[in-house]
Parts: sequence; structure tokens; C-alpha cells
Amino acid sequence: GVEVIVLDRPNPIRGDIVEGAPCEHKYEHKKLLTGFPYPLRHGMTVGEIAIMYNETENLGCKLTVLPMEGYRRDMWYHETGLLWTPPSPNIPTAESSLYFAATGLLQASNISYGIGTTTPFQYVGAPWIDGTAVADEINSLDLPGVFCLQKYYQSKVLEHMVLCDGFLIICQDENVFRPVTLQLHIMDILARRYGDKFDLEVDKVHGRCRMGTDKIIEKQVAEGGQVYVVCPTVEEQEDEETDLELGDVDSLGNIFEEAKTKPKLKSAVEFSRELGERFPNLRVAFLHGKMKSREKEDIMKAFSEGNTDILVSTTVIEVGVNVPNASLMIVENAERFGMSQLHQLRGRVGRGARKSYCILVSEDAKKETPAGERLRTMKECYDGYNIAEKDLEMRGPGDFLRGNRDASVRQSGGVRFRLAELCDDTGLLSAAFAEAKALLLEDSDLSEHPALKREVEQMFTLEQGTIS
Repeated sequence: GVEVIVLDRPNPIRGDIVEGAPCEHKYEHKKLLTGFPYPLRHGMTVGEIAIMYNETENLGCKLTVLPMEGYRRDMWYHETGLLWTPPSPNIPTAESSLYFAATGLLQASNISYGIGTTTPFQYVGAPWIDGTAVADEINSLDLPGVFCLQKYYQSKVLEHMVLCDGFLIICQDENVFRPVTLQLHIMDILARRYGDKFDLEVDKVHGRCRMGTDKIIEKQVAEGGQVYVVCPTVEEQEDEETDLELGDVDSLGNIFEEAKTKPKLKSAVEFSRELGERFPNLRVAFLHGKMKSREKEDIMKAFSEGNTDILVSTTVIEVGVNVPNASLMIVENAERFGMSQLHQLRGRVGRGARKSYCILVSEDAKKETPAGERLRTMKECYDGYNIAEKDLEMRGPGDFLRGNRDASVRQSGGVRFRLAELCDDTGLLSAAFAEAKALLLEDSDLSEHPALKREVEQMFTLEQGTIS
């Protein structure tokens, strides 16, 4: 019964042309940011959308739409004489909205669509694309009113600025150009030419995009796959530091120092209930280290035999678990895990023939924090050795030996070398190690090197008077 007044405004790319079919998937329309499953180019005005919402969603608003004067459905926005108010920084002009209809779906891919350039949605590219070849193939289709020109440009791809090879879309006749048709051809060409690299299922997960992960879960299960969901805690409201099942504490570095800025942690028990409510037709189970061994074995056996669709777990599945049919790993509060753990968890999927995915859910992915840097490294790197090197560089190795019997051993932080850095001077450190080893072979108790022995005794507690 709330009164709502809408001042109607024109459809910027004409109201008499409709392109694309309504989305059939019950969640797909939410991912496309429309809030309702109408076509990509729908032809409606703001007032008409409001009327449709109110009636089809049974909102019950007391709706009044104040109509425009002098508007015709075949008008482009630039023909109305109205000033353009950008609905988004990436749609700075009315013309941008036309190109949005030509490349907007690429937002759910690993392809650049021109963000970071002066003409967003008018570019298409990636570092691994042959822009000339793709542009030539599109132009060979003789699509009306449009031409594509090869371009190199700097743009964002999955949140990182990179040099892209691609093409610029040039509308030559807006009245005959059909942007949605062009978009379908672009995706078809990219899929055929770069099927091993082009991914139209990349989901940029943030807290507000939970529906996107739901869609991916349903798709994976519908295609016969199974899903892991990893949470950092067992029970809700328990102490975060004592409840974290983080077996490799060394990989965390100073992770708890960031705890004050962290969002509420997902718990395996509570989140499994939540997923059970969201997916009433799927089989959901949970697993954690506090369960009895027999209970854990039964749950893992059910998952391994395909009798469970979604397994919500703590890091108890980090190693030693092999379910080739599992095709999706979702890690909640990913900022709470070290890189070696995330790499191990990611390795739980992709163990069979099925194409697999790993989604790291975190609000820290874009932040300039240690956690944000860890997550960006995980997104860019799949080699365990390189991840370990980056982890060592970021957090430091800590202490190798206890300085004295009462001192604690630091599990992170830099080594206190006077003349070298562990990550940058490996050659120098290897040479020093070789020299030390040779010296100890000749003088195991350093009796012939008293000055060196005194220095070592000041640094370390010696056992039985011998260094080994």
C-alpha cells in the first residue's frame, strides 16, 4: 500500500525494438542485474518497468506513473533533447547504453569489455586474443550497421589492469545495428577460437552476489557434479581463534592481527542448515573435526559414493580426500586461510574428467591488505611452488631455532640477517651454508674457532656442547 510516484523517462536505445529472449533460469535474471527476467534489450521505459514489477511481483504499491510529453517509441535518447544522467560511471553517455547491450554479458567472463577506457563496453579483448583475426571474422558476417576495428588497449580484466589485444566496436547506423545479435556472435567466436581460455562462467563473488554462487551450485549438481563448501569455523558464536580448524598455522602468518576488520565467519553447522533451506531438493551434509571418527567416515563415504550433493566442511578435507566427481569448491571467508591451505583446498576438485571450479568468497579481495594480496595471488597463480615462494615473501619464515629455552618461536616475520634477504639472496645464502657445513665437518665443536663459537653461543642454546 506504499505510495510510489515514478517520473517516466525514455528508453535510451528506442522503445520499439526488442532483442533477446527472457532468461529461463529462475535465478539468472538476478545475476544480470535486471531484477526480472525480461530480454536484454527490452524496449520499455522506466514507468512501464515499474508497472510490470508492481503487477507481476504483486508488490501492492499505490503506483502512479507520470507520463512524458512528446515522446515516441522510435526515438533515441539524443533525439529527446534531454540531458544524460549516467546511471553508472561505466555508462557515461547515452551511446554507452547501446554498447552495453552489445557486450554487457561479458561481465560474467574473463574477457575485457573496456572498463578503464574512455568508452566502456565498446572494447572487447584479452591478452591472449588475436584481435585482428576476431575482428575480421565478425566483419565477414556483414552484420548491419556495425564494424569492428583491431585495437591494443589497457583495461581491467578480473580487476587487474592489463594490456589487451582486441577490437573496438563502431556503430555505423544505430537504426539497423542489433547489439544483442553482435554479442551472441562475439561469444560464439571466442568460444570456438579460445575454448581452453574463454570462460563465460567466472563469477565475481561478493556478499551481494550470493545468488551467483547459488546458480553455479545448481548448475554443477544438475550436470552430475558435487560441491564442497568450506567454512572456517564449526559452530556459530564460538571463539574464532580457538575454533579455527587451521592445521598449518605457519601458513597464516599474522592473520589474526586482521581479525578486527573481518566480517562474521561462516560456520559449517549453521551454513549447512542455510544451504539446506536454499536447496530443498539437494542433499546437504556437514563435516568437521570435532565429530567422532566413525561419523566422519560415514559422511565421507556417502559423499564419495555420490549420495550427497553438497558437503559443507571445515578444513578437515584439506588433504587425503579424493572424490573425482566433485567439480566445485567454494571457500567461505577465504581471507581467513593461508595460501598453502587454499591451494590444498583448491586441489580437492579437478581430480576427474569434469571441468571444475574454485570460488574464494571474501570481502577482502579488492582491499590493499595482506589478506587481499593473498587472495589475488591465489587467483593469478596455480603453481604450488610459486605460491609457496610468494607466501614466504609476504609473511617471512619466522624463526628456525629457538634463541633460548624461554623464548617463543616466531611462526612468521623476517629472518634477522644483517647482509641478506632470504627470498632475494638465495645464492649468497646457499654459499654461506656450504661454507658452514664444510667448517663443521672439520671442527664440529668450533674449538678451533673460539670467536665464532662465542657468537653462536650468544644466538643459540647449545646442546651437549656440539653444533650439528
